[in-house]
Amino acid sequence: MKDKVFLKKVDNNQLDFEVLYELLKNRKFNISNKKTPSFKDHIKFVKKNSYRAWYLAMFNNDYVGSIYLKNDNSIGINFKNKYRNKIPFFLEKILNKHKPLKKIPSERNGNFFINIANGDEKTKKILLDFGLIHIQSTFLIK
Repeated sequence: MKDKVFLKKVDNNQLDFEVLYELLKNRKFNISNKKTPSFKDHIKFVKKNSYRAWYLAMFNNDYVGSIYLKNDNSIGINFKNKYRNKIPFFLEKILNKHKPLKKIPSERNGNFFINIANGDEKTKKILLDFGLIHIQSTFLIK
């Protein structure tokens, strides 16, 4: 049997809220969320998101992660640990479905890019093996 890789557009429905919340609660590496929000706050965030596109990643009818695109051409990825090796299959689907927005000098790169959390070496290796290029490390000023 051939594996089924599918992107389901995130909708404002209870199932999507719950699946996204479970993914968020179980995320091992974080960039922006240091503390998991309440479910109520999570629903508010999902309803008002400003993402260009947002998908739930499904593999053989299981929800395995989420992928979103922002207007700065960044792609956010959050996958269950045991399915991170499937990220390239989902990225291929995204790249076939979407093109980067036009470059704006000093504001927006003309290519898609992905930020990953410091210490997430497994995802870093998966992305490098897929052919992505490591272009920067980012530092936070508190």
